[in-house]
Amino acid sequence: MGPDAFIGDWYGFATNQLGHFMVGLVGFFIVAYIRGSVRWSVAAVLVGYAAWEVFHISIGGTVADSVNDFTFVAIGLAFGVAAWVASRGAMMFALVLAMVSLLDGVLERANERKRK
Repeated sequence: MGPDAFIGDWYGFATNQLGHFMVGLVGFFIVAYIRGSVRWSVAAVLVGYAAWEVFHISIGGTVADSVNDFTFVAIGLAFGVAAWVASRGAMMFALVLAMVSLLDGVLERANERKRK
């Protein structure tokens, strides 16, 4: 099974992106716990996931879908960092960014389904 952008499937898109959010969040905490370094954890998750998305593009995924997936991984990562340093301002910014990005994707896919 190859990459899927869930065009016309708002529910599939929403659950897929929430999964990517969790990859960033949980990935951050796993690496931070093992390494004990926020900077190292951020770099490891971002570089590791970017490599994964380059692979997805090479097997037929789209750049737009990969950027979208990477964005949600980065948002999950931002939540992890915010929780790690206990900054409510950063956590709220990450939450608003996540909700806006998710709503944008859901509405885009809902409108795509109506056009068919």
